[in-house]
Amino acid sequence: MVSSPTGSGKTSLFELAILGMLKDYVMVHGNGQEEFQGAMGQSKAIYIAPTRSLVQEKAREWRERFGTSLHLRVEEFTGDVDNGKDALQESDIICITPERFDSMTRRDKHGGMGFFSQVKLVLLDEIHLLSDSRGSCLEAGVVSRLKMAQQNMVREQHEYANDVNFRFIACSATFSNLEDVAEWLCVPEEAIFKFGNEMRPVPLQIVVKGYQSSKNDFLFDRYLTGQVYDLVSKFSNGKPVLCFCPSRQGSVNTATSLRRQSTDHQGRSLFVTSSEQQSFLDEQARSIRNSTLRECVRSGLGFHHGALEPGDRAKVEELFSAKMLRVVSTTSTLAVGVNLPAYLVIIKGTKRYGGAGHGYVQYDYSQILQMIGRAGRVNFDTEGAAVIMTEKKYENDLLKVSSLSETIESRLHENIAEYLNAEIANRTIRDIPGALDWLKSTFLYIRALKNPTHYHIPAATLASTLEMDKWLRTHVLLSHANKLVKSGMAYTDEEEYTLCPSQSGIIMAEHYMRLSTMSAICKLKSSSSMEDLMWVIANSDELSPTIVRRNEKKVLNAINKSGMLRYTVKDLRKSPAKILDRVQLPSQKNFLLMMHALSSKARKEYTIEYSLKQEGDSIISVGLRIIRCMVRYFGHVANQPKALADALLLQKVLTQRMWPDDPMLLTQVQTIGDVIANRLIASNVRSMRQMIGTDPRELENFAQKNYPWGSNVRNLVLRICPPPISIQIVLEPNPSQDSKLSCNVQISCTDECNDAQKSLSRNCSLVIFTQNGSAMLCYRNLQYSAFSKGGLSVQIDQELIQNPQDRIIVKVIDGAIVGSDVTASTDITPSKTISDHLNHPTPTSPSSVQPKQQQRKKQKMASDAPPSTPVDALQVHKIVDLTTTPLNQIAAPKQEEKRLAAREHVEEFKKKYSNLVKFLMDEED
Repeated sequence: MVSSPTGSGKTSLFELAILGMLKDYVMVHGNGQEEFQGAMGQSKAIYIAPTRSLVQEKAREWRERFGTSLHLRVEEFTGDVDNGKDALQESDIICITPERFDSMTRRDKHGGMGFFSQVKLVLLDEIHLLSDSRGSCLEAGVVSRLKMAQQNMVREQHEYANDVNFRFIACSATFSNLEDVAEWLCVPEEAIFKFGNEMRPVPLQIVVKGYQSSKNDFLFDRYLTGQVYDLVSKFSNGKPVLCFCPSRQGSVNTATSLRRQSTDHQGRSLFVTSSEQQSFLDEQARSIRNSTLRECVRSGLGFHHGALEPGDRAKVEELFSAKMLRVVSTTSTLAVGVNLPAYLVIIKGTKRYGGAGHGYVQYDYSQILQMIGRAGRVNFDTEGAAVIMTEKKYENDLLKVSSLSETIESRLHENIAEYLNAEIANRTIRDIPGALDWLKSTFLYIRALKNPTHYHIPAATLASTLEMDKWLRTHVLLSHANKLVKSGMAYTDEEEYTLCPSQSGIIMAEHYMRLSTMSAICKLKSSSSMEDLMWVIANSDELSPTIVRRNEKKVLNAINKSGMLRYTVKDLRKSPAKILDRVQLPSQKNFLLMMHALSSKARKEYTIEYSLKQEGDSIISVGLRIIRCMVRYFGHVANQPKALADALLLQKVLTQRMWPDDPMLLTQVQTIGDVIANRLIASNVRSMRQMIGTDPRELENFAQKNYPWGSNVRNLVLRICPPPISIQIVLEPNPSQDSKLSCNVQISCTDECNDAQKSLSRNCSLVIFTQNGSAMLCYRNLQYSAFSKGGLSVQIDQELIQNPQDRIIVKVIDGAIVGSDVTASTDITPSKTISDHLNHPTPTSPSSVQPKQQQRKKQKMASDAPPSTPVDALQVHKIVDLTTTPLNQIAAPKQEEKRLAAREHVEEFKKKYSNLVKFLMDEED
């Protein structure tokens, strides 16, 4: 366990430890020469860091260092890279975030206990971030899980028990209770090393400036902005400066204020020292997209925050590293991860906005230390400086910052139910005593003994360890176990001794769900709509960090009122509900950013800034995880087939970012963008099915592309476009039981389907259910090849289809392409004779009064085609094929009126002759 200031070379210890792990694979020959044989994945080192940037940086370094010289396989697991299913088993060094490790080890798909037996070294970087909001993941999802895996294997005498021997090496910034973390990691006293600022490679001068408070935090921040220039002039010595600001807009305001104050009467910036530097900055500024940043760069200044486009952020980092920018104002994005040290660091205010309901909150001491750690450039400076700007009432506390050491506390108590459920689902915990053992393996237990009042534990429980254990068992474990039981995630016996996972609990753990989100999914009713599913995502705790910023409300309100969204945010206080005038809540912002991302028209008309686009991407990513959880829950636990079908559709809608009626469906083809899609649409080619039926040379003409583009894109569409599907539903009385029906559903590829489509190995889902959503008749995940060679026949359980007022609905939902699903339905009415069908047509369901013009039109159609008129069977089958084929796959009509008239005619035909259609399909042979 090593604690030392930033920049003192802690990560070099990790490399020495890796070499120490590999020494067993060095063979000494008879002549005394040594040869490294290679670990071949049998001994693994796991490097765990809190941010993706740190993980990616370390993976790059170690691929060059260990991969080139020792031929070790170094793998990065951050979610940004598809590593392949064998990467975890075959890798020697694994670089991973805590969340990724937690998620992967919740599923027994990566080698199970065999994988744990190969782990020899666990490298924990920035472990002081245990006190961060994400610290519980490192605590329970990484360290305690490894410790419990080792303990359980020994207890159960597992075949790998003798091979399990983790060695922890932890590095951190300075904090006061280093010994507590060491005790948690089972580090012996002689292996604990603590170094203060006296060991910094570059000595640091720290100044605390106290200012009189303003009426509110906003005005105080604006006042500090005007003071930054004087501090830069006084403390920077003409060297690079990083100024940390509490908000994105604050970083922009600071840079523009510095630009204004540093410009002389001739328009020249005092931060640009030569004509060569000015020419270089002018040239570099041309490639910057943000206009405000562009002007700042020309003046030798910059700003950096998460809302900037990646190219602009990279340009600022590049120019600052090259000493071309004198001052960069930034948010905390540069405090962790990106290595851009400066001579001077200014912390402009020690408060940040904590979101709705929290207001402005003080920085943690660890955050302040992290920012200060950027001051002083190794190999460039012999000293560094840091200035902390704060209110006078905090000045005395921060004056001791040079020796400041924060006490690290656990955050596991804030979401202990989720991690308890994960261990129950993994079967690491099987009963209450096992749960208590798990709790004792956490940092929470160590700190609860030392500082019980912080965790709301009565001081009287400290009389003995036995009393503490008893209190934790009753008020922590049993309390949260009961929450899991009541929400249906686990179950126990009458004595509340054993703990067993339910299917819902296993799904919750494997999909990394918060308990509140999983409970909301379980509470959805069979009548829930697609909009209800999306509100579950928008309201989820997974998206709770969302903040509605002042400058975002105008565009969010405009998007909500645009009329371009499938669903809008409504004011439910009014009856009937109307579109909400003003967006206020984070959940409303989440919902609107989702809807904006799913509408090509809204994306085109309302171009949102990069920060909102980033947030929308994050919401879609989280939404996909929640939807996948819904699919598993609705399909395997709950009897909610309609919600399952909606979730399956929404899953690919979020992936492709479009609804089935989106005019830009062709952009799902990899080589087709918006421009080419619009050209094809203008030529009445609107769907993949139409592209298949169009000559390649015509496609090239429509798209204004050269040969052989048409052939290539048509072949690509043939590979990804689902085959045309024919669905026949046969209902007839059961000969053995007169009062019951027999139902058979036959699904096959039509004659239009070519061999390539028939052999498609891509997945689709078959969902058969009753219209009222009360009965799941069938749910299967299939490949399209199942519908070839005679098709697929599904016999439905007759006990489920006895309501004569209901309908049977069959959906074939493609796994990837939006707008390609096929649906068929029929009334639950037994087939008898043709005269019975003709004399008893299916009644139309009552609806609102229709306009007189429409009624006269229907009366005329009825007189033109009475029920007794003979109908050609081929014509009927053509109509049936139309009704079971997506409208966007039918050849596009030349006029919109004709398309609408055709649809109306088909619907009218279905209503009048539904019984006849079913009879002819039954009697086809």
